[in-house]
Amino acid sequence: MVSWWVFQMFKPSRLWYTETMEKSHPVIVVGAGVAGLCCALDLKREGVSVLVVEKSDAVGGRVRTDEVNGFRLDRGFQVWLEAYPECTKRLSEEALKPGAFASGAILFDGTQLRRFPDPFRHPSLAFEGIFHPVGSLKDKLLMQKLRSTLAKIPVDHLFAGEEKTTLDLWKEVGISDRMIDGFLTPFFRGIFLAEPDQVSRRMFDFVYAMFGKGRAMLPKFGIGAIPEFLTSELSDQELRLNTEIGKVESTRVVTSEGEEIAASAVVIAVDDPVQLGYQVDKVPTESRSVICLYFDASKPPVEGPWLVLNGTKGGLVNQISVNSSVVEGVAPEGRHLIAVSLKADSDLETTARVRSVTNELHQWFGTQVEGWKFLKEYRIKHALPAFAPGQLPGPGIAEEGGVVLCGDGLRHPSLQGAMESGSMAAKRILEKRES
Repeated sequence: MVSWWVFQMFKPSRLWYTETMEKSHPVIVVGAGVAGLCCALDLKREGVSVLVVEKSDAVGGRVRTDEVNGFRLDRGFQVWLEAYPECTKRLSEEALKPGAFASGAILFDGTQLRRFPDPFRHPSLAFEGIFHPVGSLKDKLLMQKLRSTLAKIPVDHLFAGEEKTTLDLWKEVGISDRMIDGFLTPFFRGIFLAEPDQVSRRMFDFVYAMFGKGRAMLPKFGIGAIPEFLTSELSDQELRLNTEIGKVESTRVVTSEGEEIAASAVVIAVDDPVQLGYQVDKVPTESRSVICLYFDASKPPVEGPWLVLNGTKGGLVNQISVNSSVVEGVAPEGRHLIAVSLKADSDLETTARVRSVTNELHQWFGTQVEGWKFLKEYRIKHALPAFAPGQLPGPGIAEEGGVVLCGDGLRHPSLQGAMESGSMAAKRILEKRES
């Protein structure tokens, strides 16, 4: 009887026991995309045990690169904007060894290709840029003034502008239709995967400010090197690939094979939380799609790290990027990697689409296109979340049933948005642990 009373006096309280056991389990992050990885890293740096669970065979989510015949193919044309604050904080140019695109583009006007360098970023090519017929001198001065103005605004204030479409903003500023149709529309269509009358000016303000502060870059081995770099801080015990989650609760997850994994907290960092039983009103229900074709060529169709844009309203092709001219490591020695992004989805079969695209590019580059070898097509249905007017920026995170959700679909569609959201999710988990 005495021993029983002694046990009652010294046994841990139920509350202490429960809290200790909960905190002894890892925070489980479902999804190893950029947002999920950033959330896990922030928690780990605060001394919190983490486990990232990913259903596919590699990290990155939509930010992935595949190896095909020695080429490194990004899943859709993607760039790293050097001035993104979260990228500046989290990524290492020394480790990723990026190459930079030239500022401006080469434009196809229906009959010829002509380089349009940014006269303010390439002073030695200023004459060529200023007198390019795509727009007047007034257009170029207005665009530079707008970029300079936006670059001076603190990042956290860039989304505070009056809501309107990007097209309305350009017209309000005084940009001519020739400049809008011949350069601005194809250039920003390649970034936003939408026409300027479907894109919030707040998103344009943010991205154009980033262009004003830094370069557009590609890592040495493709865009997938970014999540791989982030993953380098996680141990093998903190990352599980090829593990699909079928059920999520606030203190456990259940895999599709029935394995239960206890957690101190759970974060969902996937594109579509509805698949896991979570309906979040703030996540856009629509996505923007893209089709990207890759080709192997014996020589680049243009010299230098220039984006090549379709400056006409016709055709399937929106832009061409010779990725191997931007950065090393994406093509075998002596070969060149060409990424062709289309304006919109189409009902053509891959073979017919490749034929149509190469016929179109024959008008741009001549007979050399006949020697290009098709590598692979990416038809990405959920390339970017589509925000309705007035939704930007999103809150960054949401909470449903004790589970924290994050991703660029809760912030804004960019690497910066994904990283911000992951960081906000980690902060929320830390707050809940302290409360």
